[in-house]
Amino acid sequence: MWWWWLAASLYFLVLSCSYGNAAKHSKDSGRDGAESLTLVLQHAIGDGEFSERGVASVRSLKSSTTAMSLSQNPLSHAQLDEIKSAAVSGELYRLRTLSRLKEGLTEDEESNSPGRQFVSTTISACSLVKSHLSDLIKVTGDGRGNVIGLTITTLPQPYEVDCTNPEVTLPRSFNTTVTLDNGSPPPAPDVHNYLQKEEMEERAKREGKDDRSFFQKYWMYILIGAFLLITLNAGQAAAGGGGGG
Repeated sequence: MWWWWLAASLYFLVLSCSYGNAAKHSKDSGRDGAESLTLVLQHAIGDGEFSERGVASVRSLKSSTTAMSLSQNPLSHAQLDEIKSAAVSGELYRLRTLSRLKEGLTEDEESNSPGRQFVSTTISACSLVKSHLSDLIKVTGDGRGNVIGLTITTLPQPYEVDCTNPEVTLPRSFNTTVTLDNGSPPPAPDVHNYLQKEEMEERAKREGKDDRSFFQKYWMYILIGAFLLITLNAGQAAAGGGGGG
């Protein structure tokens, strides 16, 4: 019975390998954006350089609109001062993220690779100060893991904040909600119904086409014409005979 034990061992070994490959594929599919999406949000104040603001992620791209989980870095005192100074001088606050990750590259590697493409948006620093750093970020996807749009809007506060006051107190972190509007891919063309419709139209044309000969089509008119011609000739002959008597 040793051969039976060997066959069973090989069978379970194959099953284990298959399960491992399937699990790896599931994780990888999440990395390349087929089933999940992870975005690094970068921000800049005025003309300053971009730095990482936080990471937004969603586990599934199946829903058309969904809330994304967000992990944000706290703001330093220097960054808060920059935001307040930018608000006083009327400068912009900039936000961006990568439009798509290249296969095999991490977000960090992709950010530093040539030919990278970002989707960006701006808002006045004054609006951020007035909202007490409460904002709503909307990410627009194409349903295939690509980011095609990014917007940021501030949330109104129950109290008035003077953005021109450099001494205004701001929280150490953003109060942010991120949503993903993931447009569904265009539906595949219904080839079967289209071909069926074409076939029905072609059949209707064939059935409506008259393959009869000229005589078969117009025999009734020919018969009526001949009858009228014979009647007319008979009348003329009778009139001629009466005149001769």
